[in-house]
Amino acid sequence: MQDKVVIVTGAFGILGRAVAEAIAAAGGKVVAVDLALTPPPGLEASIGPDSLVLGGVDLTDPAAARRAVDDAVHRLGRLDALINVAGGFAWETLAEGAAATWDRLYALNVKTCANMCRAAAPDLVKTHGRIVNVGAGGAVKAGAGMGAYAASKSGVHRLTEDHRYAAEPRRHAQGRSREMGGARRPGASHPVPGVRQGAGRDRRAAACKRRGLTRQSAAGARAPAPSARRQSQMQGIRARVSQAEMRKKSTVASR
Repeated sequence: MQDKVVIVTGAFGILGRAVAEAIAAAGGKVVAVDLALTPPPGLEASIGPDSLVLGGVDLTDPAAARRAVDDAVHRLGRLDALINVAGGFAWETLAEGAAATWDRLYALNVKTCANMCRAAAPDLVKTHGRIVNVGAGGAVKAGAGMGAYAASKSGVHRLTEDHRYAAEPRRHAQGRSREMGGARRPGASHPVPGVRQGAGRDRRAAACKRRGLTRQSAAGARAPAPSARRQSQMQGIRARVSQAEMRKKSTVASR
């Protein structure tokens, strides 16, 4: 963490401040971002003189998020991580609550996170950086009066999953291919990159070796002819099928 530059959103709140101070204590340089205009007493001293405090930043505005990232990179030279703590909470039942609460919590929890991830991604790619999005247990199972909050935090979870797959398409394409047994892409004439091909051939070769066959002899081998009893059974089945078809045709003709 030494000299790493980390943006912490919602840094003026209790959780955000704790995260910012922990990073500073580990030797990192913190960019403390918050909607509030002024930081709480003692925050600037606790995160050190090499850190940056940005107040009055409305992260629901994509342009404001981009400016915050640009300020961080301009002042501190780089960006190594983004930790999205910013968010909001409201408790109200669906019957007694307001529709505006759902819009507000979506903006505070989902849009702030999405805007910062989008704004920071180009600079994080340069440093092989990381993004940490803070979710909530309520996103998995909500309690009474927590519908709007839980739905918005669930959006943070889904956003994080989407960003993870978008950031690592090659790795996850390989993973899906392995789960499918090394299948090729539908309609593609070439294998999925990075996935070892020929696993099926290897298994067949091992089976031939156990049976004492070479590849050529295995390829030329034919299934044994059915026994006389089996042939008789097959002939009987064919005869019964033919009789049934003839009865069906005669019945139709008589009508």
